Amino acid sequence: VGYAINPMLSIAGWAGQYWAQQARQGSRPHGVTSSVPIMTKQAFGGVAMVNLSSLPLSGGARTRLAIETQLQCPGAWNVECGIWDHMATLAVQCPGHGAYTIGGGFEAGGSFAELARYATPYRLGVGNWVTDITPLAPLLSRSVCKFQLDMVGWAEKSWVWTVTLRAAAEPHATSGGLPFQSVPLFSNNEPVVRQTFDRSYNVGRKLTFEVPSETVKVELYALISGHGEDSTGCCEFLPTRHTFNINGHEFAVEFMEPSDMYGCARPDMGVEPNGYGAWWFGRNGWCPGQRVRPIVIDVSAALLAPGARLGENVASYAGKMWNATASAWMDPCAESGYIIMASHLAFYQQGEAMVGRA
Repeated sequence: VGYAINPMLSIAGWAGQYWAQQARQGSRPHGVTSSVPIMTKQAFGGVAMVNLSSLPLSGGARTRLAIETQLQCPGAWNVECGIWDHMATLAVQCPGHGAYTIGGGFEAGGSFAELARYATPYRLGVGNWVTDITPLAPLLSRSVCKFQLDMVGWAEKSWVWTVTLRAAAEPHATSGGLPFQSVPLFSNNEPVVRQTFDRSYNVGRKLTFEVPSETVKVELYALISGHGEDSTGCCEFLPTRHTFNINGHEFAVEFMEPSDMYGCARPDMGVEPNGYGAWWFGRNGWCPGQRVRPIVIDVSAALLAPGARLGENVASYAGKMWNATASAWMDPCAESGYIIMASHLAFYQQGEAMVGRA
């Protein structure tokens, strides 16, 4: 049951919920057609060159891709794990794709090459997360690719990681399988690092792009998490709102969990309970001992209406912070609080699609 930092009967219930969730998660890999080990019980240093030639990147309309990640302490006891919660990012670089800024200077993450992001627990070594990365399939290719785990340097030796890339066939899936192409939207690491959620955060967040003619479905995929704390309260324990505007259609994501003292007491959603710290407090888009949950939104209506492909499409992004006094959203004005964010559009076509490069 971990560590009873806040002794109450709930810790037993939270432990039971977590292990029930882990049992459900363990039963999901049915239909796995291919598994490629990325790293096996590897301490930080976290770089691996991996041959993906066996990965079915032309798997048709029923293929999904996922990253399964397991986290352990470097020794046999929980006290040998890191005591604080830190972010870790898994990024990939395949031939033909440019290099990106994996870390942004604060906690790790926010690169266009990012596949998954995790928050380590408070001194617990039982992490096991599965993240669906199907919309990011175009970042991969059937070649030798570089995978890299990154986190703040002083915490790197506190954890041991096992990472596996899986492809699975889902006979009853209703999605379009693997996307055949994607376009990077907005990142707080590229083209320059601009993570601080201050008055200049929203400046210049606009771009144009084209939609491939064979596209039948488009998804917005984003990883967003807020960190730090200053006199404004931003951003770990302050709600934020993130709005993507595509051709005049708004798609907004709100993280209100920081307003809930028990917002992270969600072991049924994979949060590791009963860590050696205040793990239960709600955070801004993340929780200690959990993967950062990807935001996936079908934005086809903004791009595939009759005539929508004529000319350029326009996308913009803006963030807002919560003003508790006025109970309203306001423009960001943090001093040092920051947002880690990366977003993409994934394009799907009818039937079998080849993604990446052979």
